[in-house]
Amino acid sequence: MLFCSSVLAEKPDEAPPTVDVNVVNTPDDPVPVTGVVDVTSAPTTHMGQGVENHVSLVTGSGSGTTCPAGELAAFRQSSDGNFPFDEFVVPEGMTFVVTDLAIGVREKAGNDWIAGNNIISFQLSIGPGASDRMWVSTMQIDELMAASGEAWFTDHLVSGVAIGSEERVCIRAGFTFSADSDTVSLINLSRLYGYLVDN
Repeated sequence: MLFCSSVLAEKPDEAPPTVDVNVVNTPDDPVPVTGVVDVTSAPTTHMGQGVENHVSLVTGSGSGTTCPAGELAAFRQSSDGNFPFDEFVVPEGMTFVVTDLAIGVREKAGNDWIAGNNIISFQLSIGPGASDRMWVSTMQIDELMAASGEAWFTDHLVSGVAIGSEERVCIRAGFTFSADSDTVSLINLSRLYGYLVDN
């Protein structure tokens, strides 16, 4: 006796048949999920930070600044290129991480640079009245600098310099081992770059 089966065997080299499924997700009958997707997070930049946390500071002098004598205060540049009149203060509950510095200096009248002899010291501190230097670096004057009376110094801080909440940033540049404290005129322009993080 011969028996016939109605079961169809799939060929191993053929894909299984597909079925159209229409899933309806309503408040009364929600579809369960196993994960949560945060759709409110702002996109981050190449530094892993939101655009609003990027900080670009430019130093300057003026009445009312709280940095010690001989040091310049820092002002935050906005995205439209403008500057506020108040010196930059790290916002409450946040830390300012300085990642890069660029400082332009010029020869001060009556204090000529001598190639190979003069060493300029750059210092980043917190003000007002802070004695601890957050960052210090030096640059020796070469023949080109001595001839032009100008120099530009840049530094990338690999690990970053962290400046705490509600602190001010002050910059100083002057001759190393010099007793002359009036060094503001040495700085043409200095910029600090970094970002803010929550404490």
